[in-house]
Amino acid sequence: MNDDLHGRRPACAVTPASDGSCDLASWPAGANGAIFSPQGELRISARGLVTIGRLLLGQGSVDGVRLLQPRSVRLLEQPLWRFDGHNGDTGDGFICSYGLAVTFTANGGAGCAEEPVGDGRSRLGHSGDAYGLRSGLWIDPGKGTGVAYFAMDVEVPGSGYTPTERRLAR
Repeated sequence: MNDDLHGRRPACAVTPASDGSCDLASWPAGANGAIFSPQGELRISARGLVTIGRLLLGQGSVDGVRLLQPRSVRLLEQPLWRFDGHNGDTGDGFICSYGLAVTFTANGGAGCAEEPVGDGRSRLGHSGDAYGLRSGLWIDPGKGTGVAYFAMDVEVPGSGYTPTERRLAR
């Protein structure tokens, strides 16, 4: 998918088929949702994002339905990599610790001061960025709280989170 369209809408609102067509009538529902996605392949509403946060805070259960075992959620809560100043690329301090499909804020390492809430507490979650829409889901399992947001604003050079993301997270 081409992410730099120079401000123009794409000719096809989804990833075109291998033959280049953009006819959704030939797409079998449930076969591959990636055609609807820009980068991370997830399109979700704010309510859906909040439900994922509640699922994680509920140790795999949400609205009385168990979707994940608690041990699976504990695995998600464990960092598998932390930047130590020498062992990788942080994307200008934006990702300094990650685990299974999640990243962690407030790593505290050199060059890793970025975290959207501003209280220095580590949270786990994931950010999103596609076509000018920034999003985030950050939960604090220790406090049982979280925040989900969507924001549209301009990029701030030298910063992983925009002022709008920080304001929404706080």
